[in-house]
Amino acid sequence: MGNPLADRLRGRRRPVVDRGQTVSNMERLFSLRERLYKMISDYFASGEGHCKSYEGHFVISADYGDYFDDNNAEDKNPKSVVIHVDVYVVGPHRHYDFAGKTFAEALDKLEAALDEWERGEE
Repeated sequence: MGNPLADRLRGRRRPVVDRGQTVSNMERLFSLRERLYKMISDYFASGEGHCKSYEGHFVISADYGDYFDDNNAEDKNPKSVVIHVDVYVVGPHRHYDFAGKTFAEALDKLEAALDEWERGEE
């Protein structure tokens, strides 16, 4: 027996957005995610097998503050956006946070890290 409210809302979740964000930011996120997954695939294709079950896990969060910061819930711009990535087989660490004042700025930082990892700079 399902939850009627959850059943109605399923599929209606919206991506984290800030004012002026376009679908291109989400497309860019998916492109960067595909790029990371290719790097993970290349790692496994090289014959390496050591990994963690969380390889390539992404979490996106936006900080809108609390009631005391904006008690009318009028502020539509987050204070920050964080893209958290868990990946053991690529990069120098296991867990990464790419934070920016906007989603685009966080994406820029993620992209810069992928560039470094592809070049072997860690």
